[in-house]
Amino acid sequence: MYDQKILVTGGLGYIGVHVCVKLLESNFNVVVIDNFSNSPRDTPDTIHTITGRAITLYEGDLCDVAFLRKVFQNEIHFSCVVHLAALVLMHESLSDPVKYYDINVTGSIALLKVMCEHHCKRLVFSSSSDVYADAKLSSVSESDALSPKTPYAKSKVVVEELLISQCHADPCWTVAILRLFKPASSHPSGSFCEPNTNINNSSCIENLVKIATKMATGVTLENNGLTAHDYVHVMDAADGFLSAVCEILNQSFAGIEIINIGSGIATTDNDLIETFENATGTLIHREYTTSVSCNMTQSGADISKALRLLTWKPNLSLSQICVNSIPHQYMGTFEYNNHCIKNIHELCQQTMRTCELLSRENAMSSTMLSRKVDIASDLCNLIESFGAFHMQWKYIGKDKQRVLHRSRRAPAVLSKI
Repeated sequence: MYDQKILVTGGLGYIGVHVCVKLLESNFNVVVIDNFSNSPRDTPDTIHTITGRAITLYEGDLCDVAFLRKVFQNEIHFSCVVHLAALVLMHESLSDPVKYYDINVTGSIALLKVMCEHHCKRLVFSSSSDVYADAKLSSVSESDALSPKTPYAKSKVVVEELLISQCHADPCWTVAILRLFKPASSHPSGSFCEPNTNINNSSCIENLVKIATKMATGVTLENNGLTAHDYVHVMDAADGFLSAVCEILNQSFAGIEIINIGSGIATTDNDLIETFENATGTLIHREYTTSVSCNMTQSGADISKALRLLTWKPNLSLSQICVNSIPHQYMGTFEYNNHCIKNIHELCQQTMRTCELLSRENAMSSTMLSRKVDIASDLCNLIESFGAFHMQWKYIGKDKQRVLHRSRRAPAVLSKI
């Protein structure tokens, strides 16, 4: 469809690699600026393996104006710039705010300066939902009040204000500010999983992945597991960036637009763990605390503007987020799948024991019965996903039939089965 050149700053980072894959698959030529501070050295090769196409890479510091000028001079012209390069750890920003303002703000100023020099006036900027105030009952729209709590979030607000001022000063600029909610998971190949931040953050999916891959034994949930986030699959988020680039190049809007990118659903830690257990067959041991960190609860994003301006909406479910979070070195291995199967088997047994106990006591309401059958049906679907592994299939086959049998005895949900 396209054969235009796109510059991606921070293109080897967690979000950046997924954006690069989407751009390459859409026939854009992709030039990346990155310093490998948050990615392995073989990342460009992995991108090439997945897409069959190579990026053009410039290794350097975004704050270095001379380096940026060399990139722009070598490449002559960029159709659009996707600006992702930034430090992103909220906890780290609290202990070193100068570093975050220096790199996130100074780097953005340097980029804009060189873009102006080379008459490149189309930009997609990656901002964050952390710029919003605390959660409320309704969803968060782009016009809601801002109240950033950390130096990281405040640095994003500073750059947003800089871009707004630039667009007002020069009407020829076209900018899309994408406020990402909670990107998670990875490319279906499992090659670019969410980075381990080494921060004890109970809401992050990577901590559940550690348990699934036997690197940890359990999680501690703040706020009694009621802390909520709007999780969006990183491939859906990357699609949002691709859509923004396309709409800017198609001149679908002018000036500056601020757009939420999320799933539209706030998921509590408790609900996330239940979904992760059902999707991966991993039993999660959890402990609870009433304390709350700076990783505050979120409302779901109002994504109506993204649908209207970018024709974008998320397509991947929370279950898919959980499954795609498993690193590629564990996917398809006998040890990991056998580990999952045994956990599925235990979940089946627990579900059936609960159903049988409540049935004997004649204490199962129609609502509770429907819930148990839904769980059983979910387990059946999960078991089906491992059907290619014949030894494990034989191991759980009998329990699958028991679950199906129990499900069909539930008149209230016959239409669902």
